[in-house]
Amino acid sequence: MGLTKTDSQLSIKQSNLLKLRWLLAAILSACLAVWAAIWLMADILHSRGIATLYSSLDSPTSQAQWDRGWTLLGYARKLNPLHAEYPFYQAYFSHNRALGSRESAENPPDDRTRSLDYFYPALRQRPHWGYVWAQLAEMRLVNGEGDEETFGALEKALIFAPYEPFVLHISLKVGFTFWDRLDNGLRQKLIFAVRYLLQHDPKSVIDTALVFEWSEQLRPLLIDARDLEYLDNRLAHINKNPVAE
Repeated sequence: MGLTKTDSQLSIKQSNLLKLRWLLAAILSACLAVWAAIWLMADILHSRGIATLYSSLDSPTSQAQWDRGWTLLGYARKLNPLHAEYPFYQAYFSHNRALGSRESAENPPDDRTRSLDYFYPALRQRPHWGYVWAQLAEMRLVNGEGDEETFGALEKALIFAPYEPFVLHISLKVGFTFWDRLDNGLRQKLIFAVRYLLQHDPKSVIDTALVFEWSEQLRPLLIDARDLEYLDNRLAHINKNPVAE
C-alpha cells in the first residue's frame, strides 16, 4: 500500500525537524567549544600575568615587566568577566604595587583606594569567599581605614572561613588593631578565632598579640602552661630590648 499525500508531507516534516535538531545541536556544540576555548585562553593569560607580576614584585625597577603582566590580567578579565579570581588578583597586585611605590600612569602609588575597587566584582561573584573578605579588611587596615566597611569585611571573613588558619591570622591583625572599636559580637567571633588558632599554632598567636599590644586580653585565653611561659618570656625579652622589638 503506497503512502498518501498526507503521509508524505508528515515524513518530510519529520525529516526537516530532525535536520533542524542536528543543526541546533551542531551550533550549540560549536558555541560551547568557542566558549571553552576563550575561557582556556583567559586562564593561560591569567597564569602568565600572575607569574610576570610576581617576578616584577621582586624587581621593582622592571616597569616594562609590570606593565606586561598587568596587561595580561586585563585581557584575561575581558575574556572571562565571570571569573572571581581575576579581579581579586588585580586588587592584590595593584595594592602591592602601590605599597611598593611602583609608579605608572595607570596606578599611582598614592592611590591605594583604587586598588580596593577590584575586590567588589570578585565578592559579588563569590560572596562567601572568606579569604578575599580577609584580604579586603587587611588592605583597608593598611590604608588606615578603620570604619564600618572594614569591620564588615572582618566579620564576613570570620563567618565564612572560621577554620582557615591563613584567613584567621589576617583577621587577628585587623581585629587586634581595632579591638577598642569592635562591637561585642565581633569581639566574640575574634576570640573564637584566637582559641581555635591557639590549639594549632599558639606561638604565632602570641607573637601577633604582642606586636599589636593585645597580650593582656590574650593572657586569660591561654590554658597551656607552656604558652603562658612563652608569653612571659617574650614580654621579658621585649622589656629588656624595647628598641629591638
